[in-house]
Amino acid sequence: MSDTPDKNRNLIKREQVQSPEQVSMDEGREALARRLGLTREHAEAYYRRGLEAYEKGDLENAILDLSEAIYYDRGHAEFYATRGLFHLENNHEEEAELDLQYALKLSKRQWLAHYALGILDFRRGEYESAVKHFDEAQKRAPLRPEIWFYRAVAHHYAGDDAKAISDIEAAEKLFPAHDKRLKDVAAWAKELHKNMPAQPKSAGSPPPLKRPDRAQLEAPDESFESGAR
Repeated sequence: MSDTPDKNRNLIKREQVQSPEQVSMDEGREALARRLGLTREHAEAYYRRGLEAYEKGDLENAILDLSEAIYYDRGHAEFYATRGLFHLENNHEEEAELDLQYALKLSKRQWLAHYALGILDFRRGEYESAVKHFDEAQKRAPLRPEIWFYRAVAHHYAGDDAKAISDIEAAEKLFPAHDKRLKDVAAWAKELHKNMPAQPKSAGSPPPLKRPDRAQLEAPDESFESGAR
């Protein structure tokens, strides 16, 4: 990953976004504006369009737009965390990890970065590390049900079904009634209760529950701006 500007940085498939003031800058004025920190409006415009592309399932252009947002404002942790999540969903794990770790370097309170790193660790089978990231995400954004859901699954794969049940029950309460993921949460809760042993199982030997796929445990479906800063 490189955020160094170059002559090939312009979007291939997309028209350039204008700032809310419709400011048009040549390269010299743009460079000056960047030094003076006057390009935040451009960054926000690309960021919002990237979110719109993501909601439509267009990960390629979502990533391109977030890259443009970062070009105009490289000090905003939320932009890196969001692009990192997009990279992760696009199965670009190396790029995702670089973005997410840099987001945390900019702001240790970036819940989305911890959440996405937890997903990354979970994919790699590093369940205890995943739980730690979900712990940090939950501290910063305790009302996000997807964090409780994914931490429940990570606890299960780490061999602690007592904590898994506690988290899955919290997730059930937090998900809105219309959320399509609630069905999967209820199924997990049922299976966890069914397989709950009298004593906690040792790590590495969880009951044979189905591992969730990306469709079941998708990213937050609301704007990432909510609670992310």
